[in-house]
Amino acid sequence: MRSTGRLGTLVLVVAACTAHARVGGGDDSDGGDTPAPTLELAPAHASVTVTDGVAQTVAYTATLVRADGSRTDVTAATSFAVDDGLGEFHGAALTAAGARAGRGTVTAMTSGLTASAEVEVSVHQHRIDPSVPGYAPALFASAAEDPQRAPSLVYPVTGTIVPPNLGILDIHWSDTHGNDLFEIAVRSPYVELDTYSRVTSPASFVQLRAADWQLIGPSHRGAEVTITVRGIDSRVATPAAGTSAPVTLAITSEDVRGGVYYWAASAQGLYRHDFGDPEHAAERYLGPAEDGGRCVGCHALSRDGTKLAVTYGGNDGPSTIMDVATRTAMLPDDGTALRSNFTSFFPDGQSFVATYQGTLTWRDTATGAIRATLDTLGKADHPDVSPQGDRVVWVSYTDGNDVFPSGPSEMYEQRVVNGAFGAPERLLSSPGTGLRYCYPTFSPDGVWILYDVVLGDCYDDDRAQLWVVRADGAQPPRRLTSADVTTGLTNSWARWAPFAQTTGPDHEPVFWFTISSKRGFGVRAGAGRPQLWMAPFFPARAAAGADPSGPMFWLPFQDLATSNHIAQWTTQIIPVN
Repeated sequence: MRSTGRLGTLVLVVAACTAHARVGGGDDSDGGDTPAPTLELAPAHASVTVTDGVAQTVAYTATLVRADGSRTDVTAATSFAVDDGLGEFHGAALTAAGARAGRGTVTAMTSGLTASAEVEVSVHQHRIDPSVPGYAPALFASAAEDPQRAPSLVYPVTGTIVPPNLGILDIHWSDTHGNDLFEIAVRSPYVELDTYSRVTSPASFVQLRAADWQLIGPSHRGAEVTITVRGIDSRVATPAAGTSAPVTLAITSEDVRGGVYYWAASAQGLYRHDFGDPEHAAERYLGPAEDGGRCVGCHALSRDGTKLAVTYGGNDGPSTIMDVATRTAMLPDDGTALRSNFTSFFPDGQSFVATYQGTLTWRDTATGAIRATLDTLGKADHPDVSPQGDRVVWVSYTDGNDVFPSGPSEMYEQRVVNGAFGAPERLLSSPGTGLRYCYPTFSPDGVWILYDVVLGDCYDDDRAQLWVVRADGAQPPRRLTSADVTTGLTNSWARWAPFAQTTGPDHEPVFWFTISSKRGFGVRAGAGRPQLWMAPFFPARAAAGADPSGPMFWLPFQDLATSNHIAQWTTQIIPVN
């Protein structure tokens, strides 16, 4: 239902008090037992609509019903609660302020008895930019519809799936019809969020920031919202409005957990972001200013986020393991203890696999000492240890170096049993003449390996493609078509978020992964500057032979002005002492 534009309207609909919920013990058989008393809660169903932050209140009554039919009001002795953050109880009164929308349950408890009732909270919210006249909602409500004036939504694309704790959502559109006023509508059965903006055409965007996303995300776990943009020319006497084709945005059931560290090349810094704090931009963690003037690029994290492997100065530079909490080196950082271009920790963080000049070594985290040198049948690169610690995957090369490998390429795995590495097992033979594999990485359950297929440079090949294969080789590789979209995007450095999630009413399993890509970002940035993007991977779809990916979305914590690469995940962000 489209908003009428009348602000401040209060709506309160309460079901008839005779439709009470009856919950409690008792035996109504003829066996002679006396039926237990029950508790009734009224109203049994309540529907409230909160418009523009005007709170609504529902008063509840709890009644004790005895076997003989006598009834006693026990409201004062009853405790009340509501789930899903839909409101707060003060005594027996539920107040909904519009922070959350949806259907929930009110629960009453007294003297060992419980009763429940259903409550529905709808939220209608208008956000009016200061440059927009206050009568804009009414102007759109009265405007006749003219399809010829419809803007075109550019970002996000329909079918995009995002986590509830995304924090900020960009909505971009283009308009070539001379519209100067826009209504951006987010709709679901329980939410009507309208944002009014007067922005420059033909390229326009708004951001749904913290307050709006805190309503949208948590209110729609496992559900969808619809986005449209309407445009009018407010300068004419009787404006008509055109409405874009709708975009459907799905929201997963659980928050993304963990944190990500990435290299912002143009800012010469290692930045990090905690997904538990979605509203804040990424913070600078390490760079020349924090580390004696040296450039830190390639890096890797232990699973628990306490240890950081860094390489200084690029290819074959000196390396060290840092204590994340203190930003101090645990090993000499002059190259005497460690040189490594790519590193992957075992799950307990006590050891890691490192590559240097085509050789893979298994090393002790505390000392850097070599525990074993892996038999790789030749030059090996891009090692990744499975989250279970039972396998390591890597790719072969014949020419070039670790950072810029070239020549024929294959993908191998080695099993790890009781601290011993088995013989190399070829998982994938060469992808074709001139093509090579890069950056293989195990999914959180260890079942899938995500990787790049490139024609040129692993780091910056505009022909890079994203592929996945079962770690046991039981199925042929499959391209992530929805995430990849097309060529020319430099989709590289794919890495998994550490936790499995679910989405949709059937709780379909989903894993998140990130890449660095030079794709354009809606109307805000053209192609050419690498940024971090995120997409879902559906293991059940992969197992069934379908495209297992969804459309990419831009991660809003990063700076559009920096070139961002090498996103590495950890289960938590460790505070700096």
